[in-house]
Amino acid sequence: MLIGTKFGSMRHQGPNNFGGSRNYVLRSVEESLQRLQTDYIDVYMIHRPDPRMPMDETLRTLDHLVRDGKIRYTAGCNFEGWRLVDAHWTAKHNNFAPLAASQFAYSLMTRSAEEEMITACRKLGIGVIPYLPLAAGLLTGKMNQSGSAPAGTRMAVEQHTADRWITPRNLSLVQKLDHWAQERGHTVLELAFAWLLAEPIVTTVIAGAGSPEQIRQNVNSVGWQLTATERLDVSGIVDNNPPENSGPYYSTAGYFHSPTEAAQRS
Repeated sequence: MLIGTKFGSMRHQGPNNFGGSRNYVLRSVEESLQRLQTDYIDVYMIHRPDPRMPMDETLRTLDHLVRDGKIRYTAGCNFEGWRLVDAHWTAKHNNFAPLAASQFAYSLMTRSAEEEMITACRKLGIGVIPYLPLAAGLLTGKMNQSGSAPAGTRMAVEQHTADRWITPRNLSLVQKLDHWAQERGHTVLELAFAWLLAEPIVTTVIAGAGSPEQIRQNVNSVGWQLTATERLDVSGIVDNNPPENSGPYYSTAGYFHSPTEAAQRS
């Protein structure tokens, strides 16, 4: 079992309770080790780059944690392509532990990362860990053509997510992808995972699950290995029927760009 977790997001209000400062990183790792009841973390990820801090400070702190044995590898999440390259060269120049992986939104419905991020990861030898591989549930095959989300799913709970993804064009694309998968004896959910894993730079996929059955479905999809030609065929379907509202491949947090409530009070 490999344990991966992140730091950087706001857990409590206050200017020192989020981000990539040395103080916060050191505090965060100790709290994570305690919660996880372990003495080391396999992959410790920067949840979002902190524009208030020099990247050198965050990477230097992570390097110290690697040398201390508290973490094994480091990774970046929600980095833009240019920022990933900058972090890579900052680590290389200072002989810090390099970022082993980059995590960002990547799926059949969100392919903007292919414009530069995927290429950068290939060039630098950085593994890719896609998140939202099922487009918040759109690619599970559970969504009917009326656009009604099953009760209890993310789409049903988060109206803004449903408004973003559930559109006639997106539902039509999912239907085409599902038809392609069904012709080969598989589901669109299995296709969503298989298409990602057919990209050699993809090392693993972040997949949420709310039940043992969902875990089994996700794992079973690994058994379907698309050929390079099949992956191109599927990509062609998406190219000819571009999805709506796919958005950027990274997500930034508002508290990095405006004072927190605690800072305003002070």
